[in-house]
Amino acid sequence: MTEDTSDKKIETKVSELEKPSEGVQKTNLDTAYFRSFSDIPNSKALSELIGAEKATEAERLEDGFENQKSIIPFFEARYKAIDALIRRSGITQVIEFAAGRTTRGINNPDWS
Repeated sequence: MTEDTSDKKIETKVSELEKPSEGVQKTNLDTAYFRSFSDIPNSKALSELIGAEKATEAERLEDGFENQKSIIPFFEARYKAIDALIRRSGITQVIEFAAGRTTRGINNPDWS
């Protein structure tokens, strides 16, 4: 059995890996954008830095932002609830997976 390492074969494999992640990226851009309306420190700056507003613009125009605004408090409450649970637990080392581009790491440097 020979291994095909041609550039075209590698490029195809990379693009196959990118397709499923596009849905995940869109979700975390939405989450980052919605959190930018909260008082969570650095959320607005992160949203602007990653271009979350522009990335979610087409969907907001299609669905109507008024319909989507009702979920903003959910994102803020979930973020703050997780922070409160971490603080209460006394854990000082936190690793986040599938975090939706949170600002938790920069907002809580003592949780290194």
